[in-house]
Amino acid sequence: MKILLTLPALLLSVCAAQVEIQQRTLENMLEERVLENALVSCSILPEASGLLARFDYRPAKRQLFAPIQVSVFRDDLLPSRIKTSACGARELLWGAEQFHNLPMEVTDCGKDGAMVWLEMEQPFFGGKLLTARKRVTLEADTTILNNRFTLTSSAPQEEIVTLWCNLIGHLGETQLEPVLMPVKGGIRTVIDRGGWNVKHKAVTSFERDGVYLEVDSGSVDVFTAPGRPWIALFSHDSPGVLVMRTTPDALGQDAQFYSYKRGVRTMEMIFSPVTIQPGKSHVWEIAYIYFPSLKGVQDVAGCYGIDRRDGETETVLEIEVCAPVPAGKLKLASGEEHSLPALRPGYVHTFHLPPLKPDKPLVGILPGGFEFQLNGLIK
Repeated sequence: MKILLTLPALLLSVCAAQVEIQQRTLENMLEERVLENALVSCSILPEASGLLARFDYRPAKRQLFAPIQVSVFRDDLLPSRIKTSACGARELLWGAEQFHNLPMEVTDCGKDGAMVWLEMEQPFFGGKLLTARKRVTLEADTTILNNRFTLTSSAPQEEIVTLWCNLIGHLGETQLEPVLMPVKGGIRTVIDRGGWNVKHKAVTSFERDGVYLEVDSGSVDVFTAPGRPWIALFSHDSPGVLVMRTTPDALGQDAQFYSYKRGVRTMEMIFSPVTIQPGKSHVWEIAYIYFPSLKGVQDVAGCYGIDRRDGETETVLEIEVCAPVPAGKLKLASGEEHSLPALRPGYVHTFHLPPLKPDKPLVGILPGGFEFQLNGLIK
């Protein structure tokens, strides 16, 4: 009886030991905060605008970003100037003049059971009277880093801001790796408003909703209208998909997905403009997710990543999670139900279904009530 009573506490202590936050100093005296569990290690550079500078999958010793190069120029009388190479993930303002690194002050960090967190703050975000607050959290046994990003206005008048999330990953041997963009069909233009200008911008247009396999190395800039609230990067060299996701209603009807190519291929979210009144705030939720065993992804719902392959004799679904989940039921819109076993990151569960046409949507609900829609690839 005594062993049974102490077992939950023992399990909790083991789980808590798998997540840590550390403070380090790099060779150039730049501060680094590292959030890690048994699966991933994430490096944040507060002085470089809170840049997510490293994201590693520890079981495979795989770096998901190229190694960062940092130059630090310090002067006793002037603010430090920090330059970083093109890699990692950061938040910017679309259309703002201030594009260089500005320091964020660490205001809080800690560990609570199976979760660690880091909070940072920066006044004058994007050169405006906006205070940026960034809270990143990591839980044990997961491959997802959550980012809660808040802008608060201290301007005397309303501010119209367009948040821009830029991610440059590197998963394989080639620099121009494929990007997956879930796109909305029938859209030719979106409003592009970056603070001072309001105009309509042409986007790559598609006849139907789908997941665009963006491998166009000839176009430097590719803009699309989002169909789902995520964008992903993968490599043909080996399995593994890196996803940047927001909440379903956060992008808005005038949002854009963006991929830029000059030496590297980026994946970027440009959110719809929001108006922030004096003294008020707006919050965005952004998550960085890694599915280590999937070779592609056609939807991300809850902690589930789902890929779809359509053949002449069957349609195959592959499912992986970024956090442990119990067993449950996958329910299709047709009324079919399929059992899902308990899942954890690093393992793929496969379904074999009757063949579907590649352009026919497959809709359903995952355990936990998470709705998914697989619209098929567009190449």
